Amino acid sequence: MDDDLGLNFPSSFDEIIVNIRKTINFQIDNYIQLCLIVERLLKYQEESATEMIALSEKNKFYFTNGVINDFISHINQGISVVSKHFLTAQELLEEEAKVLNEEILEDLKCQRDGLIAIKNMFDRKDRLDIDNISFLEKRVDNNLDKLSSLNVKVGMNLLDKEKIEKFIMKDKELIATQKSRRFLVNKCILTEIIYFQISQIYIGKLYKDYAQERIKYTELLAENWRSMEIQIASMPSAFI
Repeated sequence: MDDDLGLNFPSSFDEIIVNIRKTINFQIDNYIQLCLIVERLLKYQEESATEMIALSEKNKFYFTNGVINDFISHINQGISVVSKHFLTAQELLEEEAKVLNEEILEDLKCQRDGLIAIKNMFDRKDRLDIDNISFLEKRVDNNLDKLSSLNVKVGMNLLDKEKIEKFIMKDKELIATQKSRRFLVNKCILTEIIYFQISQIYIGKLYKDYAQERIKYTELLAENWRSMEIQIASMPSAFI
């Protein structure tokens, strides 16, 4: 493998790696907290939907006709309408919670898991990617010095020279192999980082989708309450 293979990497590759490793734990914790917050919001919405069912059930109670039957009849009709609209609100809240859970929350979890995968990759590199290139290079230099000394000696031992040359050749092969391995490892790391950074584009889509879903269901809920208001317009609300 050529010595200039490093040119295939960004000139700031090492700095990029250092910066990522400095912030990775913070980013993971940040996304863990984001997921927990959204989960709490979804739970609150699901609980609100459940309370809407209770409101719907409690508003199925009808007043018994008495002396002012027409008055009571309008109230009972209005209560029936109210009960149905509370049930519609419950369905909309549950539907929105399901959409937010399956799309928004899952997208946040994907970002969190991607960060965890990057951290695990660095942990594996620290644990498994060990080389002794520096040691081998020093040994090659020492043997080259020995070889130079032998070359200037009168009546040098050819066997010693051949032995040292073999050591040098073997160490250079080991260095080349380990440099090749280091290059491939760094190439894989670079590829993973690029892939993850591209995936971060979806953060923008995530929040656009979130805004659109909130607008959609806010409008549907508002329409539900407007419909209820219109339908209970004839419901007595004051004595004339």
